[in-house]
Amino acid sequence: MCLPPIPPFEAYSRGPARAAPARENSEMISYSISYESITDADIASLEELFAACFRQSVSKNFPRLLREKHHLMVMFAKDGDKAVGYKVGYSQHHHTFLSWLGGVHPEYQGKGIAKELLHRQLKWCTEHEYVHVLTEVRNIWRPQLILNLKEGFDVIGTHLDPEDHTIVCMRKALRVHPTH
Repeated sequence: MCLPPIPPFEAYSRGPARAAPARENSEMISYSISYESITDADIASLEELFAACFRQSVSKNFPRLLREKHHLMVMFAKDGDKAVGYKVGYSQHHHTFLSWLGGVHPEYQGKGIAKELLHRQLKWCTEHEYVHVLTEVRNIWRPQLILNLKEGFDVIGTHLDPEDHTIVCMRKALRVHPTH
């Protein structure tokens, strides 16, 4: 495994998601961020999107896993009320953020939504004083690997998952030194 173990869970609640205006490259898509809290409706949207993006269901433990993450950040791209993309991450430790899950519904791929979600996540991480963003991507998800490389992520290692898929471990430096 390339990434360090998950830190212990600490409960937080900061309230509902904030909506942000969409850029013109994503048509009428709006974006929202929830930090340190997740609703049952958010979990249901994530489960639906995961199934559409990856043609498989999430683990039955998925809601528990989400709620256990330290400083959880959930971002959605929406077309009206319909969630069409997502990005989920959490704090590995004080200055390192793990970009854990993400995807765009197949009907909305190729519209710049994944790139916009990544840009917004990186901006959010910089604003919250993270120094590095880590992620792992299955080698079969080439568009995500290419996007990460284009956005400045470096390959820092590989490993095999339990299903013998090659996992590419990546890291992006956001700044040289933390401010505190």
